[in-house]
Amino acid sequence: MVEFRKFSAKTKKANANVLIYVPGFKILGTIYLPLGGRLTDFLNTKGLGAEGEVFIPVTDASIFDLTNGTLIHYTPFLNVNKENILFIFPQDETTEEKKDKRLDTKKKMP
Repeated sequence: MVEFRKFSAKTKKANANVLIYVPGFKILGTIYLPLGGRLTDFLNTKGLGAEGEVFIPVTDASIFDLTNGTLIHYTPFLNVNKENILFIFPQDETTEEKKDKRLDTKKKMP
């Protein structure tokens, strides 16, 4: 027997650029979080429903080989299994700037 899920009105979502590491690959793309929601809560939700799925939809996904950093594939849409994620973090415009500031601070330490 096929079960159909009932979905309520569309939830407003905010896009988040992320970097996702899975075994052997790094994925740079965009995910969509419930408005005001946290990435951690989104990933920890279990069960059925929009926020409790096993797969995370990723758009504008660039997939890189971890061994040599080569871009091996680009796709406008990709589903990533949550169980395969080693770690994930937001990637915003200021990420590189923050990294540079930390490196500068480390250089200045006695």
